Amino acid sequence: MRFFKKHKSRPDDVGTKESTHTLAETLLAEGLSLGRPVEALKTYDKAIELKPDFVEAWCAKGAAFCELGRFEEALKSCDKAIELKEDYAEAYYGKGVALDELNCYEEALKVYDKAIELKQDFAEAWYKKGFTLFKLDRYEKALKALDKATELKQDFADAWYEKSSTLYKLGRHEEALEACEKIRELKPDDEETDLFKKLKKMLGNTSKVNE
Repeated sequence: MRFFKKHKSRPDDVGTKESTHTLAETLLAEGLSLGRPVEALKTYDKAIELKPDFVEAWCAKGAAFCELGRFEEALKSCDKAIELKEDYAEAYYGKGVALDELNCYEEALKVYDKAIELKQDFAEAWYKKGFTLFKLDRYEKALKALDKATELKQDFADAWYEKSSTLYKLGRHEEALEACEKIRELKPDDEETDLFKKLKKMLGNTSKVNE
């Protein structure tokens, strides 16, 4: 859909441009509120049509592609966002998520690090870095990243979950149990995790648990 016709330059062109950008931002907000990635993508495309250098819309498009499992397309959208704004931490984060899902773990770690370099209090990037390191069996490094995530965002339940798993792998069972209890505190209505049940049983007995 075309919202504005082409015309010769005139004094109110600046106002027209501002209106176009405002409409693009409205479309982005609409897409983000939908919760339905297929429909959101159409809205982001409309926003980008109006404002081709709309970094946030390109980044949101990448996130929507990730939700749909279309990770190669997500990479392209995030790369476009990075091309437009090299210091946009969220674009590197989105690229990392896509690379992670494609099992490109080492590359994912590099872009998570870039996101953190640009935005040191980026809890989600610290969490994803920790989770990726966990998948690579680098538990000590994973724990450091997850510690940072929970330090920055103390109600980050997913980070506490991965932290509990990492502590368990390191044989630090009491600390793992404490992390599980934190998850229960944050999500009291959720069912106890299998690890929580195992740890309670283990620490309630004198016998050791088989790894």
